[in-house]
Amino acid sequence: MKNKGEQLASILQDFKECYFFLHNTKEFHIVENIMNEGFVFESQLSYSSRQGKS
Repeated sequence: MKNKGEQLASILQDFKECYFFLHNTKEFHIVENIMNEGFVFESQLSYSSRQGKS
């Protein structure tokens, strides 16, 4: 059985003319803040999985 992310990816693959951004959080108030105020993109996060890789 596919996880929810895999299920969503299979649905969205048909929308080739669009870009999708997914943000995961465990706290609903963060979702509300993003929907009401927008999302501020940080170009580099200190806890990124890419940190330290070349």
